[in-house]
Formats: sequence, structure tokens, C-alpha cells
Amino acid sequence: MMQLIRRVVTVAAVSTLALTGGALAATAAEPNQQDADWLVANTQTDLAEITLGNLALQKAQTDEARELAQKTKSDHETALAKVQEIAQAKGVDLPSEPNDQQKAVAAQLEAASADDFDLLYGHAQVTGHLQSIAGTEAEIANGSDEDVVGFAKVYLPIAQGHLEMAQMLVSDLGGSAPTAVPAGTGGQAAQAAESFGLPIAVTAAGLIALLTGLVLFRRRRTS
Repeated sequence: MMQLIRRVVTVAAVSTLALTGGALAATAAEPNQQDADWLVANTQTDLAEITLGNLALQKAQTDEARELAQKTKSDHETALAKVQEIAQAKGVDLPSEPNDQQKAVAAQLEAASADDFDLLYGHAQVTGHLQSIAGTEAEIANGSDEDVVGFAKVYLPIAQGHLEMAQMLVSDLGGSAPTAVPAGTGGQAAQAAESFGLPIAVTAAGLIALLTGLVLFRRRRTS
């Protein structure tokens, strides 16, 4: 399993090189609302992943979780710099912190016990990257600015590599994670909850309830 994880890391590392390359197009179309919204969402995802990566490097108990944390942290730091460069050139204002749901997930993970942390972190990574992938696919399909769409095309396989690593982490820890969801946070939270029989509201509080439910589910299985 570790060899498979290293293969995913190696493939993602090759893709990461493209994050830093390429000059902005001189004649790109003006960004539409889709482009601006994706730049904002991607910035928040990058900031959240950097925060979670630092947290996991402190709290993770397994090599797989620490490897995932280091990989996501490094890639999202690189992605954040590129998004900021594009947004500045396009006149798009970016947030300076993650969104409320991402902050709530980080707080839940920070409060998690050492025994529960890795599985909770894995699930948070799966749901977060499913959401990011869905949003990126929407940008590729509907964006108008070639620089923004071009970067989304570079970013997509990197996010997919992170997702695969997170799914393997959850599987190795005896958990079960969704593999596909409709676009939007609600779809992801609902799909993940359904796989554990957890009827939760599709809100930031609902995602926290999901993570709490996963802890209880894990404890029932190991008791």
C-alpha cells in the first residue's frame, strides 16, 4: 500500500511542476463571475489545506497521514501563490482566510483525540477535495478567462491525486469514503453522511456532525 501511495505522490509531484510555470496570456478574455468565484474558492481551499496540513503534521499518528499532510500543504502553498498572481492581474479581490465551514472543520480536527485524528483527517480531506474537484470541473466547463481556466486544468489532476491519497488513507484505517458526489458542499456532506447512516443537515454544522458521527462509528467498531 505504501508503494501505491508513493506512486500517487510521484505522479502528483510531476503535475505540481506545472503550477509555477507559464506567463499570463496577454489577450485573455475578461474573467466572468464563474472565474472570479473559482479564484475565491480556490484561495480558501488553499488556505484551509495549508492550515490542516500544519495541524496534521503535528497530530497525525501514521506515516500515511503525515505524507498526505506534507504533500497537500506543499502543493497548496504553490497553488496559492499562482492564484494570487492571476487574481492580481485580473483585478479580483481574494479572501485572506478559509471560509466558515473550513474553519469549523479545522477546529474539530484540532479538538480530536490522537486515536481519532487520522481517520477524521482522512475524511475531511476526501470531502474537501471532492468539493474542490467539482468546483474546478465547473470552472473548466464554464469559465471564460483562459488564464483562469488554464490554471484550473493544471490544478485538477493535482487535486485528484490528493483525493486518491486521502481515500487510500481512509481505507487503510478501516473507514469508508465517498468516491463521487454532486457539485457543492451539500452534496458531498450528504453523500458522506449517507454512507454511515447519518441524517445530517447540509450546513457547516452538518459537516461537523458528520465528523463527530465518524468518531462514534469508529469507536463502536473497535469496542
